Amino acid sequence: MKIKVYIVTYNNDEVLNKNLDSLYQSDLLAYDYEIIIINNHSRFEAVIDRPNLRVVHNSVRPDFSDGHLARDWNFALIDGFRDITNPDCDIVVACQNDTIFYPNWCSYLIELHTRQNKRYDFIQFGAGDNFMSWKPRGVKQIGLWDERFCSTAFQEGDY
Repeated sequence: MKIKVYIVTYNNDEVLNKNLDSLYQSDLLAYDYEIIIINNHSRFEAVIDRPNLRVVHNSVRPDFSDGHLARDWNFALIDGFRDITNPDCDIVVACQNDTIFYPNWCSYLIELHTRQNKRYDFIQFGAGDNFMSWKPRGVKQIGLWDERFCSTAFQEGDY
């Protein structure tokens, strides 16, 4: 089971480091995993010397921008699965940088995605788009985010 976790951050390294600490103290490490930070600000000083961690610096988003989260979520889906018919991973998780993970979050999530009698292809926890998880079939059924929502709000209501 391969899982890719995408974290969107905007100029808040302290909160991001708490997010990363909770991930690296969780059961995610028992799986084949990759963590990708989508950095939307030029000032970036998070502690990134960690295994299986990659940072994507979004250089096309200016610091004064108030966000285009629909684009960030689409990036996570496209970069994560790579090819929806032959996906590069089993699950893509996308979250905000202020998400804190429980120690057993990953095994619980996998159970929800794979249970026999009722499995879920898209899962959302928290307010709005704070935490989301997809299997490839979920993206096939729902599609991508509407990138005409050019803000940090309302795109999750449409999705």
